[in-house]
Amino acid sequence: ACFSAYDAATEVPVTVRSNAIYTIYGDADVCEGATIELNGITNDEVIAGTYTYTWYESGVVVAGQTSATLNVPAIYRNEPYRYKLVVTNNEFGCTSETAEFAVTVAQKPVVSIAADQDSVCEGGNVTLTSVLANANEAGIVYQWQSNASGSWADVEGAIAPVYVTSALNATTNFRLVVSNTQTGCVSNSNEVAVTVKSTPVIAITNVTATSVCNGGEVTLTATQPAEYAGIGEITY
Repeated sequence: ACFSAYDAATEVPVTVRSNAIYTIYGDADVCEGATIELNGITNDEVIAGTYTYTWYESGVVVAGQTSATLNVPAIYRNEPYRYKLVVTNNEFGCTSETAEFAVTVAQKPVVSIAADQDSVCEGGNVTLTSVLANANEAGIVYQWQSNASGSWADVEGAIAPVYVTSALNATTNFRLVVSNTQTGCVSNSNEVAVTVKSTPVIAITNVTATSVCNGGEVTLTATQPAEYAGIGEITY
């Protein structure tokens, strides 16, 4: 039988590099239109070398995301997004893969409003109604807002889908803010402007006579206020 003598000079040391264990942290519930932000974090000692970070969603590489932090737009869909992070040490080839992290994107309320009239006389009011696409969802809260001076403010007590304004004395914009207390999603409706017309001042001109005999006639002419021209039927 053949034997080889052991020679310590021929020993080859082999260093075993452990894979760093990464975990994904972030918000698992976000609103449509926000940003999905996730971070790959390790509590292990990271060995020397450069690293390559590859994010996957449902097994597909997420384009443009090459750091330990993921930032992508939150687009609504019926099922959760499922993310994984693969971290590779480019010097030693060690690879670590995280567990899957699910993110649910909640749909924002979709709301529009309309007024029963777009102009009123000073002291008049309008009725504003809303249409909410997902009105049957739990946790829906309404808040009407007005803007007559350049800034929006809540209308006290106006928390229903329909709002009848108080007496208006200045041109005012209105909108409806709809919140979902369960998802935290908030949406603003379109804005509706209501023009308030000042109380008309009628000028009587062209009086044909200031005195007449008994049975005589006088013609009086009233001038229509310019701001009311073309608005509905004017009764004198």
